[in-house]
Amino acid sequence: MANILKVTIDGEKTEVDLDKLTFAEGRAIEKVTGKEFREAITSQSLTSVQAIIWVTWKRHHPGVAFSDFDDRAITDIEIDLEKDDGTPPENPTVPAAEG
Repeated sequence: MANILKVTIDGEKTEVDLDKLTFAEGRAIEKVTGKEFREAITSQSLTSVQAIIWVTWKRHHPGVAFSDFDDRAITDIEIDLEKDDGTPPENPTVPAAEG
């Protein structure tokens, strides 16, 4: 099952599969949160949320620091977690009938 985190900041979107984070990314999350990796990525603490956003954003913006998000309003950042277990949606969108 994939756990895709989608992050949008200032209209720019990026995403990461949380199940495919690297050891370095996991250690970085542990370092800034003071929590073990699994606890940090399931926690709803602001530090944990900021750490996951930071690691996601850092993949496309290598120079970004954890503290770069300190002065951002929480509502400036849009996050969405999509769990994909490989099954199709229960109510797929069906095209309208012509006529």
